[in-house]
Amino acid sequence: ADQAVAFLANSNEYPSEEKSLATGAPTAVAVDLIRSDPALLLGSQELALLSPECMEAVLKDKQLQTDEFTLFCVLHKWNLSNPNQEPSIAKSLVRHIALEHIDPLKLSTTVRSSRLVSDSDLCDAFGKQAKNKGMLAEKIRGSGPPTLAKWEKQDSGVLSSGSFFPERWMTDRIASPITMYNGFCKWRIDIEEAGQVIFGVMSASFDPKRDQLSKFGTFFPKRDCVQGETVTLVLCSQSEKRTLSVYVNGKNWMTKVERKGDDGLLVAASVRRGASVRFMGFET
Repeated sequence: ADQAVAFLANSNEYPSEEKSLATGAPTAVAVDLIRSDPALLLGSQELALLSPECMEAVLKDKQLQTDEFTLFCVLHKWNLSNPNQEPSIAKSLVRHIALEHIDPLKLSTTVRSSRLVSDSDLCDAFGKQAKNKGMLAEKIRGSGPPTLAKWEKQDSGVLSSGSFFPERWMTDRIASPITMYNGFCKWRIDIEEAGQVIFGVMSASFDPKRDQLSKFGTFFPKRDCVQGETVTLVLCSQSEKRTLSVYVNGKNWMTKVERKGDDGLLVAASVRRGASVRFMGFET
């Protein structure tokens, strides 16, 4: 990713409707890599080197295989990586991101707190979503026209890997934002579609777009889950340690004991290869 971004930064070239690049050229290869997985930009140490013109070309690219929230995170990181740059530059580039295709919870938290989007633009995005009466057009650039699918909010408890990128892990909290600090808690999760799943609990400060799982919670190795299985996570957080156990169909699969952190915890999961899991409830 760093090498690809470095090529773009040095050449300051990016294809557009008016300009194309020679097939096989280093910059063209870099563009193909970024188009196939734009999230690579979030982990690049060279992102700050992109000029405003090049960043604008990236955000305007309709062949990017990604969602609008990932592009917003790229723009936000680019802006933070250039502290001496006039903030109005990044704010002006937001117009190339379809905010109405971003989860409302992310709009009201991550997007709003960035201060790159005005309240009027946020209201406009919310208004467009409201017109769809609870339906959200899930738009992946480069995949053709968006399809209207039921909007699965985080508090509905459903996390699905989707079919666009079956090998990519989709990570998020899958329950209502009920934060646990001390005591005992048990979550039940049903496997609705088979696939690979990582279960665990994450810190309340965890950002699935930027942070590594291992540093922000307790997670178990991936498991090939079967449709119809019931998974129960049991968490006991007391004094200086926390114990997390996973039960599959009532039988203990694995237990971890770790030093307790300061942040509150939320149940979380990562899914891929068609997996879909549903949060069924919790006990304290």
